[in-house]
Amino acid sequence: MKLFFFIFAFKASLTFAQSDFEVLSFNPGLQGDGQNIAAPADLAQRIQGPDYNFNSETPLANILSLGHGGEITLKVKNGSIIGGPKADFKVYENVLEFRPGSYFRELAQVSVSLNGKDFVDFPCDPENPEAVTSWCAGVWPTADGGDGFDLRIVGLPEIRYIKIRDLGDSPSFSIGTEGFDLDAVEAVHLKNL
Repeated sequence: MKLFFFIFAFKASLTFAQSDFEVLSFNPGLQGDGQNIAAPADLAQRIQGPDYNFNSETPLANILSLGHGGEITLKVKNGSIIGGPKADFKVYENVLEFRPGSYFRELAQVSVSLNGKDFVDFPCDPENPEAVTSWCAGVWPTADGGDGFDLRIVGLPEIRYIKIRDLGDSPSFSIGTEGFDLDAVEAVHLKNL
């Protein structure tokens, strides 16, 4: 069983139920035209777990655009994410592969905390997001498994808070965007209280 932001997902049946994450804060950033992104009334509905069917023809109603410089902070309500083998949690963004090996990316910085006050940033190099030393969100498409984050990288054995902050236009793409589009967050190694 996999735990997703706002849902449990049984991959075989794709049946969803309420998860243990809650949104502590959402501070929307700017749209490409400089206007503020409006916080959607259906925030919980927009993040329904990874949309494995996303493509350039799919409506964007199942994602949350953070806007340029926008930020969201999530909390595990009744437990924590603990260190384990490989990725401890995953972040999904609607990365588009527009030709084999070429991606349209909107990147975000991911930070984590146990107490909700002292956040530690995962190292993220927007100029070289595929580097093994770079831990940006928005690098790999949802269909390819999203972006995994290993707590060993930031030296924390356990967390309860995840902050995701849009980094603005991708340095490798020439057109404007609406910022990082959060599709889901998945707790891989969850410890219940």
